[in-house]
Amino acid sequence: MLPGSDDFRAGSVKSYYDAARYCIEELEANSFEAYVVGGTVRDILSGRKVSDLDIATSARPDQVHKVFSGCRVVDTGIKHGTVTLILPADDAGKLHLEITTYRLESAYSDARHPDQVEFTDSIEEDLARRDLTINAMAWHPQRGLLDPYGGKNDLEAGVLRAVGLPEERFREDALRILRTLRLAAEMGFLIEKHTEDALIAARERLALVAAERLYVEWARLITAAEAGQIINKYWQVITIFLPEFSAFSDSVSREKYLPRLKLLPARFADRMAYLAALVSRGISTNLISPALSLCQSLKCPKKLAQEIVCLSEGAVTAFPPDKLSVDRVRQQLAASGRSFDDLLLLKSLLGQAQEDIEELRKIDQELSLANLHGLQSLDISGEDLVKLGFRGKAVGSALNKLYEAVLCDGLANHKDSLLARARTYPK
Repeated sequence: MLPGSDDFRAGSVKSYYDAARYCIEELEANSFEAYVVGGTVRDILSGRKVSDLDIATSARPDQVHKVFSGCRVVDTGIKHGTVTLILPADDAGKLHLEITTYRLESAYSDARHPDQVEFTDSIEEDLARRDLTINAMAWHPQRGLLDPYGGKNDLEAGVLRAVGLPEERFREDALRILRTLRLAAEMGFLIEKHTEDALIAARERLALVAAERLYVEWARLITAAEAGQIINKYWQVITIFLPEFSAFSDSVSREKYLPRLKLLPARFADRMAYLAALVSRGISTNLISPALSLCQSLKCPKKLAQEIVCLSEGAVTAFPPDKLSVDRVRQQLAASGRSFDDLLLLKSLLGQAQEDIEELRKIDQELSLANLHGLQSLDISGEDLVKLGFRGKAVGSALNKLYEAVLCDGLANHKDSLLARARTYPK
């Protein structure tokens, strides 16, 4: 146990520090014990931004409700003893404190949830059930840091180590396998040898985890700073829930392209599109779209999946450097809320020649300067053509011809010029 609270006065905590003290003092005034625990302690000690606050207490959920009867308390995980206390913040926002009763857990028959949860009055027993030493620390405003498994030392050494026997931790909850990889990618930590061996040996259990839970961890992993390094090293683990990643069995390709992942913005769609593009190069498949298959495996939201597919397929599809082709791709990207520059970055990282990239960029810039973004950019409408006598499909056909003439033939995008050209078309 380390005395004092100096470690917890970092600027990143701000009102969370006051909220933690208030919560613990209120619980202890009512004869209950309470500590700040888990990822909150880890993040504060490592200087990372604190975005939530986890409190563990000897109070049962109904007792927490009574202690904070004057505040808003929401049952967010009542089966596991968790409620959320919502407090006003100095900036007129809200602070959400997740308060969970100390607990023991039984076997995990489905590798996802404990068969039953048993409450305890011991913080030490509660910490013993946690996954990693850096997540098994607790802090108290007066008593300081409680660190029974050496989490602070591991944090300072940059090591991820399981609490107790790693085989048991990964057998209890298979998602811990992916969470450990995610933390390694976010924090740039090494995985301790025994923990790493157990993680790899237990990887098949990831097939038992719901896709929705995998998606949350995976989204954080691939947007982390060291995502490429972790995928390169542990791709065989990832193939359990994303079998398309068997394409990364080629170590030469892995080591050439995966380090480039960090050159992309830390956006899920961009990085998934890049990985899907690499997958499509590395496997022979009957799939119409490896990108779509990956999104379906993770149960990505439909709109996000469309964005990823659009970027990925555009990145691996060759098209000629002419205005008509570039405009078509620009419109597809715009429909998914993305820009042509986003696509060019992907193509560049995938190895397309820089002179080709610049040629495509020049055409994109010319189209932007001309304010051409599809038929709606024309200084003429279907109604104007109807007035000229066009009917039915002839209206759409004429608009397409006019747009192509503006793009490729230098026709001025002015109403008079467009109407004059339209009069030469069949009605």
